[in-house]
This record gives sequence, C-alpha cells and structure tokens, in this order.
Amino acid sequence: MTVPAVAPHTTAMLTRLETTELPVGDSRAPDGAGWQGEPGNSVFVAYLVLYQIGVLRDGPDSSLSNRYSDPQLRYQVTAVGITRLAAETAADLAVTALTGTPLVVPGRSTVLLIPESSVGATRDESVNPPVFTAFERFRLDTTT
Repeated sequence: MTVPAVAPHTTAMLTRLETTELPVGDSRAPDGAGWQGEPGNSVFVAYLVLYQIGVLRDGPDSSLSNRYSDPQLRYQVTAVGITRLAAETAADLAVTALTGTPLVVPGRSTVLLIPESSVGATRDESVNPPVFTAFERFRLDTTT
C-alpha cells in the first residue's frame, strides 16, 4: 500500500509560488517581507504565505487495493499588501503561478490543481498600521 507523503506536495507548491518573485513564507510571514523599517513610515514589501489546510487521503479515484494512493490536498495562499490593490495583485500572481503548468511532485503526476475559492481583499485592523489580506484556496490531486 502506498501512502504518499504530503511534504513533497507542499514543497512543490512553495517552489512554484517562488516564481512570482514575491517573498513566500511556509506557514509564516517570510523574512524580508512586510515593513522594511518603522511600520507606516517605510516601504512595505507585499508577500505570500502558503498553508497546507487539509488532506483527503482516501481519494475518490483510489482503487480498493490501494485506496490511499491518490490524495486530495487543500492549500491556502494568503496574500498580504499595504493596500487592497497590492493584496489583490499578489493573490493574482499566486493564482497565475499555480494554474496552467502541471506541478512537479517527485514520483507523482498532477491530476488537478485548481483554485477552489477566493476571499477578496479585506483590511486587517488587528495590526497597526492596518494591512490588506486576500485568501486563495486550492485543490491539488496527484497520482502515481
């Protein structure tokens, strides 16, 4: 029985997001992103954060003899910017990077990588000064 590891899938997603040329964080804000000095009085570098948010290991296309071979993975990309436009632009870059060209996961073939849902940019007033965040959720299915 083959139970594919999640980590190579997440690594492939991170690698693809890095093609946006924005700083990309693995479940946290990346180094060198955000405020470059005093918040509100310096340049803000927009960034992306990737979160692995769920795995359905018993995929619908898995055979009974190897029912865990074709997982469905869910990811969220959070785009952060100082303005609504910056957050939306960063989110658009993430969607463009992750769609179109099949993702390369060692030992696996990408069956599906699609945006599943999007939450438009919202102002986060829990930080001072406020920033904007946009959320994109993706589904990734792979097979052997």
